[in-house]
Amino acid sequence: MIDRIQKIYGIGSVEPVKRKGGRKSEGDGVAEGARDGVEVSSFGREMSQALAELRKVPEVRTDKVETIRGQVERGEYRVDSSALAARLIEAGLFGDLGE
Repeated sequence: MIDRIQKIYGIGSVEPVKRKGGRKSEGDGVAEGARDGVEVSSFGREMSQALAELRKVPEVRTDKVETIRGQVERGEYRVDSSALAARLIEAGLFGDLGE
């Protein structure tokens, strides 16, 4: 049954656990001094570093917000309706409406 599921969903086989060091004890089947552990791939380390850098960037760009707020208060803010319409159409076509 599991073989069929793996074939349907393209799930690869699971690699066996690799044990480092230690020697097997008599009768219990567990290596003496063996510990569970996790090894992170270089891709995983890079992703972790990228996420840490991303967390340093503020969610709100206050400089841009203040610039636009000032323009709105002074009545100077203008919306490019053609660009807005193009972005709305593009978002609708590609399903990127922030849902």
